[in-house]
Amino acid sequence: MSIGLSDGSSCLGSWHANALPYYADAVPSGFAPVALGGREDSTFATTGLITVPARGDWIVRVDAVVGGAAPQAWYFRVRVGLPEPSPLASPITPATPCQTERLDAPPDFVLEGPDSTPHRAIPYGVTWDGKPFGDGLWLAGPTIDVASGSELRIQVVGDVCAIEWTVLYGPVPTGPGAQGFHPEGDLVPPLANRDPSFASQNRFALAALPPGTWLIGGSFGFVHGEAQVTWQVTVK
Repeated sequence: MSIGLSDGSSCLGSWHANALPYYADAVPSGFAPVALGGREDSTFATTGLITVPARGDWIVRVDAVVGGAAPQAWYFRVRVGLPEPSPLASPITPATPCQTERLDAPPDFVLEGPDSTPHRAIPYGVTWDGKPFGDGLWLAGPTIDVASGSELRIQVVGDVCAIEWTVLYGPVPTGPGAQGFHPEGDLVPPLANRDPSFASQNRFALAALPPGTWLIGGSFGFVHGEAQVTWQVTVK
């Protein structure tokens, strides 16, 4: 993979490229950047070669001197070997008519497979009506076994509609809590939105998961708050 300047008239001096896992809110703490390449040189070139990151969803940062000016930074999102979710339509209308949110508690979530068995989510980090809800601790739930290629979907219980969302997957954390979750990719096209008339949804079809044991992490925003939930899935 190469880097270069789009105008074709300027040249790169010294430069360095590093990668961190993409995460919708923030990069998990304690994750060291992965060096992809670079050079220290007083001469200039039109392009530079960098190592392709390992399989995953990455933010690549390139720091470079361009044409003798002060160092600058550029950011790119790079997806390597991941399933591609379908593009979002606009506006997004719910699969089932939206029901009214409760003011005293957030909705529950279930994951369903081909047999329609509902698997309740493990919640963590929930904020509702401006206040933390629950103890904020994440505990690993039971593993859900599914066959390779199975269609999975998330349903908001009670047909309450989220207005923004991110659904990611990655290896099950080995450290304490979901802070050790290092996502590898999106299972639903992410959406940042606060306008229910633009986007409201209560059913989410997931992109196909590769074989292995994974943690699915969903972050859903509502008019009255937000909820982060997880499921542990083994794809055979």
